[in-house]
Amino acid sequence: IAAQLTLLPLADVLDNLRQAQHTPEALYRYIYRHTWSCLVEDAKQLLISMLLISPEGEDVDWLTAMSGLPADRFVSALRQLLDASLVEIGGDLTEPRYHLHRLTITFLRTDLMQRWSD
Repeated sequence: IAAQLTLLPLADVLDNLRQAQHTPEALYRYIYRHTWSCLVEDAKQLLISMLLISPEGEDVDWLTAMSGLPADRFVSALRQLLDASLVEIGGDLTEPRYHLHRLTITFLRTDLMQRWSD
């Protein structure tokens, strides 16, 4: 929700939440679908490529190679995913490792892949 507030007025975010079904599963599904719709194509491409990420996370070189994005577009896409709280950073300052949140993985594997297979 916080990430959506960087893109939409508060009134719109609240109206959209009111319209969503109020079960926890439906609410999460709504949040992820709406966040997905706000992502630029490069961020979507990077996020999908991260489905292959190791449970320990991966470094920037791995992410860049898997995404197939040029360096300048990669940085912008990664920044958008971080701002949307879809990706988290672990490791340390000298060797950061990037991970997908469990709920993000669930969304990508169920909702998003299901829509593509339909």
